[in-house]
Amino acid sequence: MGAWDNTIWGNDSAADWFCELFEKTKLREKVRECLEMDMNLYCEDIRAAAYILIVLGRTYIWSGVQDLDDDLSLAIKRMEELQQHSYYNLPNDFGNHLKYETAILKHRLDKDYKLPTTMEFKNWWLSFLK
Repeated sequence: MGAWDNTIWGNDSAADWFCELFEKTKLREKVRECLEMDMNLYCEDIRAAAYILIVLGRTYIWSGVQDLDDDLSLAIKRMEELQQHSYYNLPNDFGNHLKYETAILKHRLDKDYKLPTTMEFKNWWLSFLK
């Protein structure tokens, strides 16, 4: 079938490559394991695992559509818990970052979920390109 989309993952070759990557590295299993860890001991690790879903949590990249929905749901739940955790309850910008990260995960799970359109969000998202 070849290419069906102009995205990096929207072609047979890339989809196969991602599938092989997930099979060989067990990346999905490692992310899932981390998302299930104790929040009090591993809050930073949990946020890092959720970030993997922000970047790679897409159909044709993640290993299996049902797995993707399950993992996105878990990541959203854990990110919402992080927002309440004392570690991130500081007078700084952590709260907004966690909200933005959670919003992206929610949008990945439900395309009808609206992402923030503020300039602050756009600048936050673009900061990852630096």
